[in-house]
Amino acid sequence: KNSINYFDVEKEFFLIHSNNLSQVRPRLYGYSIQRSGIYEDDDLTPEAIAGLDGRGCYVYVDVRDGKITIKQDLNGCWGIYLFRHGDYFALSNSFFRLLDYIKFRYPLTVNRDYCHQYLINDVCSHAYLETAVNEIQLIDRNAIFQIDILNKTLQIDMINYKEHSISLDSEEGIAVLDNWIDFWSSVLRGIAQHTKFIHASLSGGFDTRVSLAILLNSGIDLNKMRIRSATDGLHTHAEDYEIASKIAEHYNFKLNLSFPVCQILRYCLSDIWNIETYGKITFHKLPDINLMTKKVDKIYSLDGGGGELIRGNWLRFGSWEKFTTRLMNVTKKYSKRLSNELAISQQKNS
Repeated sequence: KNSINYFDVEKEFFLIHSNNLSQVRPRLYGYSIQRSGIYEDDDLTPEAIAGLDGRGCYVYVDVRDGKITIKQDLNGCWGIYLFRHGDYFALSNSFFRLLDYIKFRYPLTVNRDYCHQYLINDVCSHAYLETAVNEIQLIDRNAIFQIDILNKTLQIDMINYKEHSISLDSEEGIAVLDNWIDFWSSVLRGIAQHTKFIHASLSGGFDTRVSLAILLNSGIDLNKMRIRSATDGLHTHAEDYEIASKIAEHYNFKLNLSFPVCQILRYCLSDIWNIETYGKITFHKLPDINLMTKKVDKIYSLDGGGGELIRGNWLRFGSWEKFTTRLMNVTKKYSKRLSNELAISQQKNS
């Protein structure tokens, strides 16, 4: 029904600022993946809160003893955006929600170099901490926010994750790999016990075969889930399907089985607009056609789509030099004045 809204902006995206600190309540935005299950805010037990270890896609807002603590997953998947003006601060896990709140309250300036780069890039922004507004910063993924409610002060602590490369053929490397497989096999076994809606992609690529290795190790009957391989006949997909078919035959499971019937709710236009705007505006260009519907049953998916998009950006050109040359050529499509501005921004960011 077009009159029903299923997507609540205030429920999905927080806005915390100096003047509303006493109104902030604890909440998990997104989901946490733990050995005991996958948790969202609706089923966040004290044990699950204690188990928040960075795995998943989330921002967790904790409120206790006059303090607000904000933590995020290890990859900073949501992103936390911060605005400061003197002693005043405002932050959100949505760039647009933060911008919409402060746009007429404080002076803001457009980050023209950022916008130029975004305009000529195919899919998304390549910026690491900048945004389209100079005064709004994307905070690093290893940040923890500590807010004193009474004094209205904000402190950002940076965690040293001590990330480094480990040789795979070392004792430490094998132990890390064993722990990784054991964790994810346990998680997938738990999911399989309460749903039939598990989907995984299988191609000739490395990433999907790694995912399959975890499924095989989990002991799940793969014929009770959907292992999909593309059958559209594109030159790379035809080879992928041939490889996937041989793998399926070897391990005795069928490809492209149909899902059980899933109840689907149709998002209204305002829901679709809000999901795209509050989640992606000025960062990602591709519209998500899957946002047209909301599935009542949760579907768990393992695939390499994100990596494929990133890889595709580089494989077409082969080197950074060719990639930047291609972007310089794109600048010529615009008016002379704008073309010059775009070219200057590209040279700065190269």
